[in-house]
Amino acid sequence: MNINDHIYFAPNVLLKDLDLVDKISLISAFEKRVNKYFLDAIKLLNEQDNAYASAIIEFSMIDALAKYTTKKNTGVKERITKILQDNFAINESLAERAYDEFRNGLLHENHIKNSGQLCYGTSNAFEIQKERLIINPRKLETKLGRFFKSYIENLQTDKELYSLFLSHIKEDFEEEIAFFNKTN
Repeated sequence: MNINDHIYFAPNVLLKDLDLVDKISLISAFEKRVNKYFLDAIKLLNEQDNAYASAIIEFSMIDALAKYTTKKNTGVKERITKILQDNFAINESLAERAYDEFRNGLLHENHIKNSGQLCYGTSNAFEIQKERLIINPRKLETKLGRFFKSYIENLQTDKELYSLFLSHIKEDFEEEIAFFNKTN
């Protein structure tokens, strides 16, 4: 986020100041980033009954978290379906449909494929009705929030998970941090 020529990684955290050595500081900055840029936006959109925009950000968040929780060189479909199965209590078939019909549809084709729907009136985040996948963005928001909270807690104690996270953060931001440290 560029504000007055200052590049922010998260609210109140300049990218050039992102400390890749201080574990507690890095996890805190990442938590602020996801809370502000994803979860707060999702909540606001759902409060306005804007299911479509909410679902776009929800699947972007799923995409981001899937990257940070899987090994490098894992295919996109594999990492998305894995995170959905492991953390959102859906089976492989439903995870693959969510990946293709919603994630790919919303993020790449600007529509939900195969007549899938968004609906605030369902009981679950993911449901099949009349052979169509229905996603409730409010229920998905709740599941995403719980998953993210658990992920942050696990980052603090699970050395292997943190190492994986750190390797992805470095890959994504280390070059930019160096660039902005040189230019500022």
